Amino acid sequence: VIRDVGFQDAAGLVPLASVGQFKTLLDLDAWAGDHFEPAKALPWLRAARAGSLTDPKAASRWAAKLTGIDREVLYLTLRETLRVHDLEQDEDPELESTHFLRTPENKFVVEFLVEGAEYSAVRGVVDDLYAEDPFAASRLMSSLRFELPSELEETALRWRAGRLADLGYPPLE
Repeated sequence: VIRDVGFQDAAGLVPLASVGQFKTLLDLDAWAGDHFEPAKALPWLRAARAGSLTDPKAASRWAAKLTGIDREVLYLTLRETLRVHDLEQDEDPELESTHFLRTPENKFVVEFLVEGAEYSAVRGVVDDLYAEDPFAASRLMSSLRFELPSELEETALRWRAGRLADLGYPPLE
């Protein structure tokens, strides 16, 4: 229904989608051929998170979606929208953006490279990751500095191709 009606008119249904349905929405809309486009994933993340700050059921559904997203897709999205500065290497990093966050463990400064609604989406994801598991979020921030995007994208593409094949979509070839 969301695909038929269009994102703009059906954004209110995204928080109600199951984890599998949400991953399929990302698989169909956030990829151009075999290339992942993080900017296309951000509206879906923002829509999926809607209401999670005020409604416990929405918060639970969002937490399941955030946990269920392929780690590679999450990493690629954050890698494109954040710059992580390690405070152990540089105590006073030069920031280009006015949007930044000092992590709770005081190990990183996370600089947000997006503005407006995209900033809200990415900031919410980072906040939720730290609220869920600060240690895992800190490891993620550390790995964002060193993971190769090509390897992440290749792995994410394999997961995507498998899911879409299970749903009956033909391979890209």
